[in-house]
Amino acid sequence: MADTTSTSNSTGASDADQPKIDLKNPYLAAALSFVLPGAGHFYQGRIGKGIVFCVCVLGLFLYGLVLSSGDVGWGRAVYWKWTPDDRRFYFFGQACIGAPAFPALIQSSLVQNGEDPFLYGLMAPPISSQYVVNNHGQMQYENLSAGNLEEQNKKYNFTFHQIRKSLNKDYELGTLFTTVAGLLNLLVVFDAAGGIVIEKDDKKKIKETEAKDNK
Repeated sequence: MADTTSTSNSTGASDADQPKIDLKNPYLAAALSFVLPGAGHFYQGRIGKGIVFCVCVLGLFLYGLVLSSGDVGWGRAVYWKWTPDDRRFYFFGQACIGAPAFPALIQSSLVQNGEDPFLYGLMAPPISSQYVVNNHGQMQYENLSAGNLEEQNKKYNFTFHQIRKSLNKDYELGTLFTTVAGLLNLLVVFDAAGGIVIEKDDKKKIKETEAKDNK
């Protein structure tokens, strides 16, 4: 049996005065929204909100991916990397979009193991001009030669500076849009878990206050 959760406000109004919203299992709804924007609202039957959140939040994220795409590959503003020369803090915000950012984790694992990224370098982390991972998974210092860089570039493993130079300001905008989209999805998750907040009309508050004073 699904749990029914109703919203309330700080004015002390009775439950009868408040519309009830069946949030079903709010924890599951929040988890679904975290995986995909709007999915939790579709689960709750709040179709209108689900469509708005899915289109707006996911659309903003996808637009950021488009901006950061080009000859250096697709969606290069979204990637996961944590090395001495590149600590990608932005990904913590981007990852809040859920499943759409998951390819970045797969690409990071592939590149770290020396394998080619898939789908035209989609969300693949850039290689480093100073640090590389050896076959034992350990970080070691190395100055890559021009020949090595050229060979890596054919696999869309460009360096961070090469990607930024190629995409110019679009790379920064792509990073901004995808990060903001991820952070906005946290609000979507909160809405799926808590429902809506309803405030009584000011005139109604005044009437209730006057009625109490006349008693």
